[in-house]
Amino acid sequence: MPIFGDDGGRRAKEKEARAEGRLPPGQSLTIKWPVLHYGSVPQFDAAKWDFKISGLVETPLRLTWEEFRALPQSREVADFHCVTTWSRLDNAWEGVAVRDLMAMVKLAPPASHVVIHCDGGYTTNLPLEAFLDDELRLGDRAELLDVQQFVSQPAVDRLDVGILPWAAGLDVGGLGGGKATVVA
Repeated sequence: MPIFGDDGGRRAKEKEARAEGRLPPGQSLTIKWPVLHYGSVPQFDAAKWDFKISGLVETPLRLTWEEFRALPQSREVADFHCVTTWSRLDNAWEGVAVRDLMAMVKLAPPASHVVIHCDGGYTTNLPLEAFLDDELRLGDRAELLDVQQFVSQPAVDRLDVGILPWAAGLDVGGLGGGKATVVA
């Protein structure tokens, strides 16, 4: 019996997930959404949200929150395994497929990487090959709730990258001459 009361069946679900091979070694199952942020959480204001795609693209793009929400949406259900040793199973994300979004700007040679800019000055980068994966999306809904209830605005969701909250723009670059600075 748990010291602090009922664990909601987490331990039994964790044991089952291990037996099925869904929980990697060293990971611990969580049922809740852990806090996925360093520092203070930015406040989201839909009227001021301004998402830009720039760099090595033929047609730079700028979207308001309303324009972003009007784009075609898709749904993905997947397990999430964080490098901080927790896992959450069967996560339902809805959002705009990155491949569809990038088709709107037409990538220009020698585009090879993308830098994802987030509020608070946080950035991360990916090779375009990984970024254009069919399963990658800018999610604005998680578990049928607006993402702002979790992370304030769209988040990039990918199993091997993590959740990148407060996405504010994409900068497409290339090695040796692109606009974006690529940090490996």
